[in-house]
Amino acid sequence: MINFPVFEHLAVSDYRLFPGTSDQPGINFEIKDGISILAGINGLGKTTLINMLLRLLVGPFELPKSLTEKELSEISQL
Repeated sequence: MINFPVFEHLAVSDYRLFPGTSDQPGINFEIKDGISILAGINGLGKTTLINMLLRLLVGPFELPKSLTEKELSEISQL
């Protein structure tokens, strides 16, 4: 069985693309149970945010394009 991580909270600070406000700098929000949708017009940083989450999971490494379930399971246990 593959166990995927679950994000519960997201905070990004000191990143120029997500400056926030003077009262609440950066991004800081709780991720609720269920499906979350990230929507917005072009250039707001949706892909950048998704890439940040990817790098939290895999670090600076690139995953191979084609993995078997067994190989993916072995990687998830590292």
